[in-house]
Amino acid sequence: MKNIFTKLILLLIATLCVGLNHSKSQDNEEVYGKNRIQYRSFDWRYYSSPHFDVYYYQGGQKIAKHVADYIEDEYNRITDIMGYAPYIKTKVFIYNSDLDLTQSNVGIKEATFDVGGQTNFLKTHVEIAFQGSISDFEDDLIYKISKLFIDDMLFGGLVSEVFQSTYLFTVPEWFVNGIAAYIAYGWSAEMDDFVRDYLSMNNADKIKKLSGKEAMLAGQSIWNFTSEKYGRINISNILNLTRIIRNEEKSITNTLGIPYRAFLSEYRYFYLNSASEDEMMKPERRKQLSKPWKKDLLYKSTFSPNGKYLAYSINDHGKFKVKLRNITNGKEKTILKGGIKRLDDKFFENLPILSWGDSATLGVVSHERGVNLLYLYNPYTKEMQTRDLRRFDQVNQMDIYPNGKTAVISANVNGQSDLYLVSTG
Repeated sequence: MKNIFTKLILLLIATLCVGLNHSKSQDNEEVYGKNRIQYRSFDWRYYSSPHFDVYYYQGGQKIAKHVADYIEDEYNRITDIMGYAPYIKTKVFIYNSDLDLTQSNVGIKEATFDVGGQTNFLKTHVEIAFQGSISDFEDDLIYKISKLFIDDMLFGGLVSEVFQSTYLFTVPEWFVNGIAAYIAYGWSAEMDDFVRDYLSMNNADKIKKLSGKEAMLAGQSIWNFTSEKYGRINISNILNLTRIIRNEEKSITNTLGIPYRAFLSEYRYFYLNSASEDEMMKPERRKQLSKPWKKDLLYKSTFSPNGKYLAYSINDHGKFKVKLRNITNGKEKTILKGGIKRLDDKFFENLPILSWGDSATLGVVSHERGVNLLYLYNPYTKEMQTRDLRRFDQVNQMDIYPNGKTAVISANVNGQSDLYLVSTG
């Protein structure tokens, strides 16, 4: 019996020693999650600051160092607007390209819960890919961090807190996504154009039914109005009261001292009163080319130089099609499709990239099995050629010369954006 007890003690000590050694190794390198479909491995390193751990891999050290400094500088501004600061450090994972982000394993082992048939994830980190523009990258990073802080503020980070909060308290999308967008972008032309157009055709109370980007833009406009009309200090007051009484409409009423319907009326008047008649005019319906495009899909389009063809792409959360329409006879065909539909936000919104050279050369940049590719399509001969662009982490923009033989490409290599000449002949 004594021998058995002694062996158990020795086994426990050995286990503790292994655990300590393992925990020390986490300082420089960590392995996260189980495998999704991956075409490369990520050797993660990180910079640590008082409020963040910023992770990067080969080629991303420079941008990661910039991020670590930048978000520490922004931390006080974000938490000051919210009137709340998280209790633990936030992990930020920096990817050199969106193509790498789609292969992410981070967060696969995080807890999930199901409410009303919808699976939700307990987010404890931020993932973001560098897309070539440092200013856009910084804005999107602040949006993601602000969204994470707001979720933590309203719903808590523990599984038990999330279950309790979700069943007893729900807020419309505009409330959470909108404040994150306001903190990141402030006033923006895209937001202003959207809200004027939307309010000219809808009552303000219908905003609570919006979802996705429309909900974000509407919410951004509401928080911008609140700041302009009642002062920025009332944003944190509304958020913290909502956290306590679990009702965003009552929080707005009690904080600002006006009925919620009166608040919406003021908000609508604020945006529509300054709009000119020219801004409110709509295109004639008879000039509509085809049926309205679905709002939850991403579209891009470009005409051939001779005006005979319209090429356009449809991106459905990462799964895409490229279609070619003959303007003369109205016939349409799919010339390329690919990608994988994602249920999360880890897909590259900018792909596929379209550019005409001459009217017989349509260039399309996409990717397959982790490799960037340039497709060259001739609408007259129906021939498709392919060029390998694997030397680029990510392609951001493309412009093919009129002769169709050379393309100028804006692309990222090791976390840095530059211009490159690529032969298409």
